[in-house]
Amino acid sequence: MIFLGGEVVVDYGLILKIYFRKNNVWINGYSNDIQCYIPTDKY
Repeated sequence: MIFLGGEVVVDYGLILKIYFRKNNVWINGYSNDIQCYIPTDKY
């Protein structure tokens, strides 16, 4: 499980699954932080 603050875009899930080489990575947004968007360089 990976917890990120704010609303993350789907690219983070794809990048982290490649990084950890697992299909069972669970990404949680809005975790213990303010509400905001966290875009990647792509957006």
